[in-house]
Amino acid sequence: MFKRIVSAFDGSKKSLEAFDYALGMAVMCSKESVIPAELHVISVAQPPEPVEIVEMDAMIEYATKHYEDQFKDLIEKAAAKKIEVTMKIAVGHPADQVLKYANGIKADVSVCKCV
Repeated sequence: MFKRIVSAFDGSKKSLEAFDYALGMAVMCSKESVIPAELHVISVAQPPEPVEIVEMDAMIEYATKHYEDQFKDLIEKAAAKKIEVTMKIAVGHPADQVLKYANGIKADVSVCKCV
Protein backbone atom coordinates (compact mmCIF):
# COMPACT_ATOMS: atom_id res chain seq x y z
CA MET A 1 0.00 0.00 0.00
CA PHE A 2 0.98 3.64 -0.24
CA LYS A 3 3.02 5.20 2.58
CA ARG A 4 3.33 8.76 1.25
CA ILE A 5 0.54 10.43 -0.71
CA VAL A 6 0.83 13.90 -2.25
CA SER A 7 -2.20 15.96 -3.22
CA ALA A 8 -1.82 19.10 -5.34
CA PHE A 9 -4.18 21.83 -4.15
CA ASP A 10 -4.95 25.16 -5.81
CA GLY A 11 -8.24 25.92 -4.07
CA SER A 12 -10.41 24.89 -7.02
CA LYS A 13 -13.34 22.48 -6.82
CA LYS A 14 -11.31 19.90 -8.76
CA SER A 15 -8.35 20.16 -6.37
CA LEU A 16 -10.71 19.73 -3.41
CA GLU A 17 -12.03 16.56 -5.09
CA ALA A 18 -8.41 15.41 -5.49
CA PHE A 19 -7.77 16.09 -1.81
CA ASP A 20 -10.86 14.10 -0.82
CA TYR A 21 -9.67 11.21 -2.98
CA ALA A 22 -6.16 11.37 -1.50
CA LEU A 23 -7.63 11.51 2.00
CA GLY A 24 -9.69 8.41 1.27
CA MET A 25 -6.56 6.66 0.04
CA ALA A 26 -4.70 7.66 3.22
CA VAL A 27 -7.51 6.30 5.39
CA MET A 28 -7.60 3.02 3.47
CA CYS A 29 -3.82 2.61 3.50
CA SER A 30 -3.63 3.43 7.22
CA LYS A 31 -6.19 0.73 8.02
CA GLU A 32 -4.15 -1.86 6.15
CA SER A 33 -0.81 -1.00 7.76
CA VAL A 34 0.70 -0.68 11.22
CA ILE A 35 2.21 2.66 10.19
CA PRO A 36 -0.31 5.34 9.15
CA ALA A 37 -0.02 6.76 5.65
CA GLU A 38 1.43 10.26 5.30
CA LEU A 39 -0.77 12.76 3.47
CA HIS A 40 1.03 15.78 2.01
CA VAL A 41 -0.72 18.73 0.40
CA ILE A 42 1.20 21.14 -1.81
CA SER A 43 0.01 24.46 -3.19
CA VAL A 44 2.10 26.48 -5.60
CA ALA A 45 2.24 30.24 -6.03
CA GLN A 46 3.18 30.96 -9.63
CA PRO A 47 5.10 34.23 -10.04
CA PRO A 48 4.07 36.72 -12.71
CA GLU A 49 6.08 37.08 -15.90
CA PRO A 50 8.37 39.00 -15.95
CA VAL A 51 9.26 38.76 -12.30
CA GLU A 52 9.79 41.99 -10.41
CA ILE A 53 11.07 41.73 -6.84
CA VAL A 54 8.40 44.05 -5.37
CA GLU A 55 5.57 42.16 -7.07
CA MET A 56 7.15 38.82 -6.19
CA ASP A 57 7.31 39.53 -2.45
CA ALA A 58 3.70 40.75 -2.36
CA MET A 59 2.52 37.78 -4.43
CA ILE A 60 4.26 35.27 -2.17
CA GLU A 61 2.86 36.95 0.94
CA TYR A 62 -0.68 36.98 -0.49
CA ALA A 63 -0.49 33.38 -1.72
CA THR A 64 0.87 32.16 1.61
CA LYS A 65 -1.98 33.79 3.55
CA HIS A 66 -4.55 32.58 1.00
CA TYR A 67 -3.42 28.95 1.11
CA GLU A 68 -2.91 28.91 4.89
CA ASP A 69 -6.55 29.97 5.30
CA GLN A 70 -7.72 27.20 2.96
CA PHE A 71 -5.47 24.62 4.62
CA LYS A 72 -7.42 25.01 7.88
CA ASP A 73 -10.47 23.34 6.32
CA LEU A 74 -8.36 20.52 4.87
CA ILE A 75 -6.64 19.90 8.21
CA GLU A 76 -10.01 19.70 9.99
CA LYS A 77 -11.40 17.31 7.38
CA ALA A 78 -8.33 15.04 7.73
CA ALA A 79 -8.34 15.22 11.54
CA ALA A 80 -11.94 13.99 11.55
CA LYS A 81 -10.63 10.85 9.84
CA LYS A 82 -7.59 10.68 12.16
CA ILE A 83 -5.12 11.50 9.39
CA GLU A 84 -2.33 14.04 9.89
CA VAL A 85 -1.56 16.31 6.98
CA THR A 86 1.68 18.06 6.06
CA MET A 87 1.10 21.32 4.19
CA LYS A 88 3.59 22.95 1.83
CA ILE A 89 3.48 26.17 -0.16
CA ALA A 90 6.03 26.38 -2.97
CA VAL A 91 6.84 29.09 -5.50
CA GLY A 92 7.38 28.40 -9.19
CA HIS A 93 5.71 26.50 -11.99
CA PRO A 94 2.98 24.30 -10.43
CA ALA A 95 3.75 21.03 -12.25
CA ASP A 96 7.50 21.38 -11.64
CA GLN A 97 7.04 22.15 -7.95
CA VAL A 98 4.57 19.32 -7.32
CA LEU A 99 6.91 16.80 -8.96
CA LYS A 100 9.95 18.20 -7.16
CA TYR A 101 8.17 17.96 -3.79
CA ALA A 102 6.83 14.46 -4.48
CA ASN A 103 10.28 13.24 -5.50
CA GLY A 104 11.88 14.96 -2.51
CA ILE A 105 9.73 13.10 0.01
CA LYS A 106 9.83 9.88 -2.02
CA ALA A 107 6.04 9.87 -2.49
CA ASP A 108 4.41 6.66 -3.63
CA VAL A 109 1.62 8.47 -5.47
CA SER A 110 0.57 12.03 -6.41
CA VAL A 111 -3.09 12.93 -6.75
CA CYS A 112 -4.12 15.80 -9.02
CA LYS A 113 -7.44 16.46 -10.67
CA CYS A 114 -7.44 18.20 -14.04
CA VAL A 115 -10.27 20.20 -15.53
